[in-house]
Amino acid sequence: MNTCDGCTQKRETTGAIIKGKYGQYCRDCRTLANRPQSSGFAQWSRERDREDNSRDLIQPWDRNGVPNRDFIREYPEEAKNMFTEEELKNHG
Repeated sequence: MNTCDGCTQKRETTGAIIKGKYGQYCRDCRTLANRPQSSGFAQWSRERDREDNSRDLIQPWDRNGVPNRDFIREYPEEAKNMFTEEELKNHG
């Protein structure tokens, strides 16, 4: 039995990362933190990664070959270098 780094009680613990800090945590603390029971490799999903990096995935042109309004809004300086004034006025 070890002392849990979360609740400081003597319990059976397993190594885990909670709130960015690695330590020995009991099952209750791991459950409250919504973490897997073993630290292992970080678990992520493609959907979460897309949400976190959605701004970086915006393409300059949409499927029809016209300037993408989201790109123009998110990257105004790059848009000025890529598109003509007329394209920016019509699609921005």
